[in-house]
Amino acid sequence: MRKYAPLVRTITFLLCMCLFTGCAAPAEQAHLIASHTVSTIATVTALPTVTPAPHSTSMPTPKIPVADTDDYEFLPGPFLPLQETENVFFLWPAEAITSTLTGTAVSYTVLETFAEEAAAEQLFAADLAGALQTIGMDADFPPYGYIYGDYKIVDWAWIDELEGSYGRLHLLLEHNKGIDLFFRRHRDDYMPLYIKDHESLLGIFQFAGQDWALYTDHATGSGYMSSAVYWYNLSTCRMELALAYDLLDSWAKTNEEGYDAYETKRIRVLEVNPVENGMDSYLEVAVHLQLEAEYWDQKEGREVVELAPGPDTFAAETKLRLYYDQQAQAFYTRVMPEACPLADGMSDSLWRFYFDAQLQDLRTNGNTYQKRWAQTFYAEKR
Repeated sequence: MRKYAPLVRTITFLLCMCLFTGCAAPAEQAHLIASHTVSTIATVTALPTVTPAPHSTSMPTPKIPVADTDDYEFLPGPFLPLQETENVFFLWPAEAITSTLTGTAVSYTVLETFAEEAAAEQLFAADLAGALQTIGMDADFPPYGYIYGDYKIVDWAWIDELEGSYGRLHLLLEHNKGIDLFFRRHRDDYMPLYIKDHESLLGIFQFAGQDWALYTDHATGSGYMSSAVYWYNLSTCRMELALAYDLLDSWAKTNEEGYDAYETKRIRVLEVNPVENGMDSYLEVAVHLQLEAEYWDQKEGREVVELAPGPDTFAAETKLRLYYDQQAQAFYTRVMPEACPLADGMSDSLWRFYFDAQLQDLRTNGNTYQKRWAQTFYAEKR
């Protein structure tokens, strides 16, 4: 028995080691499971067609949209430099944000509880304003023409923006629509700012000492199209810049002799570069202008008595700076308004500024069609 003692001790030691490691593994596994935190978003049941709401990370710096130059109607034009003056021209009066959100500051816990209940009850978007009153807030929502009022809230997320200076409560609706409630952080609480559709939000960033939320909007009509970026100043809670980056206006233009030509004016923003320069920070904007006239055959009844010539098309490009005045809290330019395509792009004076030589040539040397159309840019306004 003595000679087997070392073997017995070895077997006993190996058996203890197996038992020890066998007990330790489940204990470690149980610890990992217990320490796993479940997102509040994951606890809410969403409809199958809905993708998860964004988690609490800030949006990236927005890419400012510009016009698509792959359009088959795009005609490159010569570059025309603009001369800045000593004068200042404020082009856009600031407007208050339409969908305001007012009330006293509340804690994150209050907002979290509100969002969880709204998602659990699948509150209709149209009923959101009434529900917000239960936490002491008044919302101008839904705005006129809002079409998602019968969509249900199915999920939510809280996003800290600009390193926690702002909070954005994102309410996810059915069919991947959404609503954003913006708050400014005040110590440990959040002061309500405004409420807006999420789909048009491009992003949030800082420029010229201000905090901006950028939104996009598209509008179309008979002979009209506009794609624009709206600059919401989170510091003032106002919309301080509406920059149309693709603007088209077409109509049948008639002069005093009753002659018609189908005229198309189009302004495209090709590039927008924010330049930080202290009190003289500005947006450098590259702009393309295009003017076209399509002439109509002259007819008597259905019979063509005179064939119209081919269309006339002119194009030009330029650059200008949109400065930001931090005291006035408004954008301005030092370019004369009649030379600024972002001020009143449809005025005849603007198009005379860029294409006066071409229009004067048509008035002098053009055919009857061209002379009559060109003259409309110089007709006196009654």
